[in-house]
Amino acid sequence: MKTTLIILSIALIAFLFKAQPKDPSVDFSKGKWVVQYNAEFNKSNDYKWKQIPTARYHYIDLDKYPEFKKSSKIKTVPTIVLYYNGKEYKRYEGNLLMQLNIPQYEIIRNIQR
Repeated sequence: MKTTLIILSIALIAFLFKAQPKDPSVDFSKGKWVVQYNAEFNKSNDYKWKQIPTARYHYIDLDKYPEFKKSSKIKTVPTIVLYYNGKEYKRYEGNLLMQLNIPQYEIIRNIQR
């Protein structure tokens, strides 16, 4: 009986943690956003930011939040998407080596438009 209660308790706790919303609770609907989508296995190819003027930055790990792969139409990692008031206006996708070979100044130029 005690073992059964322990197993049920563990199952309930696991269910409750899984039931938590997976959205990183970021509202892209206001202002300019730079969102980088990547995965843990490709961490070495994260795009390194020096500074992002006039925009907010958010990183989404697709291993932790896999539902964003489909909802954000991510085909490869890393992918950087620029949003303005909730609408995508520019997308940069990694190449076959899963690297993003776009100069940072080009992305910043598009942010400032």
